[in-house]
Amino acid sequence: VFRKYYKHGSGQDAKREGEYSRAFEAFGLNTPRYFGSGFSAQKKMYYSDFQYREFQKLSPEMLKKKSVTGQIKDVLEVMRSQPACSEDGVQYWKKFYLKDLRQGLSYLDQERHLEALLGQLERATEFTYMHGDFSLENIGVERSTGKIIVYDFQMSGAGVRDWDEAYFLSSIPCEYAPFFDNGAGRNVELVRLITAVKLGRGIRKQFQVEERKKNFAYWRG
Repeated sequence: VFRKYYKHGSGQDAKREGEYSRAFEAFGLNTPRYFGSGFSAQKKMYYSDFQYREFQKLSPEMLKKKSVTGQIKDVLEVMRSQPACSEDGVQYWKKFYLKDLRQGLSYLDQERHLEALLGQLERATEFTYMHGDFSLENIGVERSTGKIIVYDFQMSGAGVRDWDEAYFLSSIPCEYAPFFDNGAGRNVELVRLITAVKLGRGIRKQFQVEERKKNFAYWRG
């Protein structure tokens, strides 16, 4: 059993992770089985228990393998093909996600044109299931089978159809994007928005600013 503690989280975070872990497993994704959640009086933190699995965290170099990128695209298709989830998931998108996006964008005065796209997202009415943090940090390759494994559903909920793919593209170093992206025309505006928001967050926190500038410049074109 692997136990995940929510250092800055609440019981609601543990509940959300359990709900979406079970949902994505039911959809056929390869993900560690969720056993349950609780509160540790000793650590004063909520936690969730999962099946322990041996895997190697996904690295940018692995994206050079078509077997890996093909599996990631299959996972993305499974997630975005699921119809809108619960009203709670939609409210999480509106109250947490969109608020965070607007805050990040506020640090980039010269990119105000992206607010039009943000406005479209705020008015969206059609949603699919969304991982919410679909990045290198939350994807692995099982050592025994070579299969992609997806985990960490703490930020899952509802989202627009191509959000997870755009978020993934924004999360990888831009020099590796061509190995995965074979025509992300439908996502490129979303990728630009997300990389802009990430740059804004980096400027605010003084964290990975140069790396994020490089990624943003690549997708800005």
